[in-house]
Amino acid sequence: MKHRFWSKTIRSSGLLEWVCEHGVGHPDFKSAEVLAETHNDKVDTWLIHGCDGCCQHKDFPSKNKIKLLEGSIFTTNNKTIVLSVNCVGTLSKEYDFYFKNCYKKYYEDYKNLCSNFRLQLNNPYLLKNDNKNEHQFLLFPIRHHFKERISLKRIELCLKNLIKNINVKDIQSLAVPIVNNINKDINTDEIIDLYLRYLKNWNIEIEIYNC
Repeated sequence: MKHRFWSKTIRSSGLLEWVCEHGVGHPDFKSAEVLAETHNDKVDTWLIHGCDGCCQHKDFPSKNKIKLLEGSIFTTNNKTIVLSVNCVGTLSKEYDFYFKNCYKKYYEDYKNLCSNFRLQLNNPYLLKNDNKNEHQFLLFPIRHHFKERISLKRIELCLKNLIKNINVKDIQSLAVPIVNNINKDINTDEIIDLYLRYLKNWNIEIEIYNC
């Protein structure tokens, strides 16, 4: 990621920032999250900075409204959140916490899909929500079992089937995660390139989260 080559600085408040080539400090999301919790603030309060767009991926075509962001995907204002999942109903710690506490209905829906063998590997499944003010979730089953290794091929197959089978009219805006690459098998930029290749023609706002 570009910010890895930027210098670090710490404000008097304790906030860690990445300083770009233009001298602009870009708040680190995890640092902002900790300070927001400490001061009982919203995370957004700590993320404000005078950015000229340099924190966006250099290959992002601006006409497609694609942004690269740091932090938790659950902070997005976009309607549809993509979740990388397996087909046995076991979620990562972050997903498990948010689903159980904030999105219990969808948590149960996901569990039922798995127990009834309706969630198939590489075939995205939309948990639709007609309420315009609430999130809906697009499940990306990139592993059958949570112990399996992640592969670029699985991610690409999910993207292909998304374009083929999901009605774009059901997705007004999208937030997708850079898959949590526990096994370090995949270069992060390769995942971003896949998203760009398959989603660049969608005329909707898309956020890619490095979480």
